[in-house]
Amino acid sequence: MKKYSAFLCCFLMLAVCMSCGFENGFLLEGKLTDPLFDGKEVILITETGAPSDTVRVEKGKFTITGTVAYPVRAALQIEHLTIPFTLVNDRIDFSESVNTENEKAVAYKKSKAASNIAAYYEANKTLFYQKYMDLLSAEVEATTEEEKNKCNLQKDSLVEYYLSVLIDQYKKEKNREGFSIIVSDLSGLFGVRERPDLIGELFLLVPQQEKEGYMGEKIETYLARSEKIRIGQTVDFAFVDHKGVAGRVSDYAGKLVLVDFWATWCGPCLAQIPQLEDISARHADKIQFVMVSIDEDKDAWLKKAAEMNPLWRNIHYLQDVDLKKEYFVTGVPDNLLLSEDGKIMQRRIFTGDLLKILE
Repeated sequence: MKKYSAFLCCFLMLAVCMSCGFENGFLLEGKLTDPLFDGKEVILITETGAPSDTVRVEKGKFTITGTVAYPVRAALQIEHLTIPFTLVNDRIDFSESVNTENEKAVAYKKSKAASNIAAYYEANKTLFYQKYMDLLSAEVEATTEEEKNKCNLQKDSLVEYYLSVLIDQYKKEKNREGFSIIVSDLSGLFGVRERPDLIGELFLLVPQQEKEGYMGEKIETYLARSEKIRIGQTVDFAFVDHKGVAGRVSDYAGKLVLVDFWATWCGPCLAQIPQLEDISARHADKIQFVMVSIDEDKDAWLKKAAEMNPLWRNIHYLQDVDLKKEYFVTGVPDNLLLSEDGKIMQRRIFTGDLLKILE
């Protein structure tokens, strides 16, 4: 048992041999001295989620070879140990080490795309990511709508500035290998998602080979969905509500419609329900609420939906289409405010701003 615990507390130190590149493919070589590794399976998994290759450690060594068409995020799995890294066509040497804090960790020298990506995240950790996460935390902890609005405005300003700087920086960068991973990560962040125009400009700087790869396809999907939810686009879909009654968003032409994405496990969503119910009661002639639950647990959704305003259309996100994917909802609360003719007026509107429009 002690030996097994020691095995779990090991980590693999990844060192890349810069002098021996493998332009036509990759070579992963491991030298593991602990006898507990012998006979264990080493599984290479790429970002698509499917195992790419499996070998066994024999006499403390393993080798995996192959080719990737573009840089991909990958991981080696050895029993309960996971070693993430960026897979490129190069030689990558794995060696055993022990963390002094007795914790699993990963450290590796950089190679090609891995070098670009590591340098990027290191350089921009304080310039953008830390500030961005601080603003997200402040928004979650804000107790008033005014405070939340202030955090949102600061976040939007930071995003616009940062993406603009990044565009200028990478226009001058000759080696952009691995840039698709960076752009894909950015496209998934709250706030950044409101600027598909800038993500589109960054995507133009992605190497062509990577545009045709997994990350490139993810970015293109994001851009296509973003087009569907930009201001002025028409939103209409069929649905069946929690009572089994069919309908369409366009049934409410002539009224504003708030398509509100929520979940029973989302504290902020539940906290704003009384405010939404008050707005609904005061302005039932002007606005219709279509509440879209993203709950995986349909029973929990049905129970809560039965307690909510009977004038609302309460629906699950799985309809004829997956509404969560269709409207790029990756977190809640989220919403779309539609005009009387079904066009998007605003994304993620706060209740105070909604009241101003109605009154």
